[in-house]
Order: sequence, then structure tokens, then C-alpha cells
Amino acid sequence: MSEAIEWKVHLPEVAKILASHGYHVAAQRVRDALAEMTRLMAERDEADRRAGAAEREMASLKEEARKRRWWLDDAKRSRGYSMNTSFDVVWAETCAKADEADRLREALQAMLDFPGGMYAPALEAKARAALNPAEGADA
Repeated sequence: MSEAIEWKVHLPEVAKILASHGYHVAAQRVRDALAEMTRLMAERDEADRRAGAAEREMASLKEEARKRRWWLDDAKRSRGYSMNTSFDVVWAETCAKADEADRLREALQAMLDFPGGMYAPALEAKARAALNPAEGADA
């Protein structure tokens, strides 16, 4: 790089000397070479910047993927699944459990809404607290 900078400094002087001695074509070629060299250095610097940005982006994407894998593995373990269990299996079973919970909640609500559906006031209070945990905490 320092050699390139030295040439960038000295080439205009060389062009002036050539022109002053009547070598105008050679002087123009030196100026053209200097311009081309300057353009190529700028292109190289831009390519270096873009490559650095691409490397940082790749590192960021790898880190995000690592965090997603960690989160999925942690979510599986917290529910008692092996981290080798497919997420599709975990998701299907979770959805089935959520659907069952919704069905039971609706059935319980139907029992509460039906006159005489709950046989004991204490049981009815527990059922209502289960349906509305925030209200049950206040009671």
C-alpha cells in the first residue's frame, strides 16, 4: 500500500518532467496510468468495505440462527421433550393440548351458565376462578 501511495505522489512529477522535455504522449500515458491506478484503488477499497459488511451480516445471521436453535431447544426441554424431538411434533402436541384446554374451558363455562349446573357453591367458585385467574386472585 505504501508503494502505491509513493507512486501516486511521484507519478504526477514524472508526467511533468516528461511533458517539459517534449514527451507529451508519454506524459499523458503516465497521467492515464495514475488515473487508472487511483480508480482501481478506490474500487478495491469499496470491495473491501462491502466484503467486511457481508462478513458482519453473515456473523449476525449465524448468531440469530444459533439463538433460535437455543430458544427452540430450551422450549422443548422446559416442556419435557428431548431436544432431538422435531419441533413439528412438539407444535402438533402443543396445539392438541391447547385445543383440549379450550374445549374443557367451554364445557366448564356451559356448566356454569346452565341453571343448577354446579352442585356446590365452593365448586362453582373454584371453577370460576379457574376460568378467570385474575378475578380468583382478588377474591
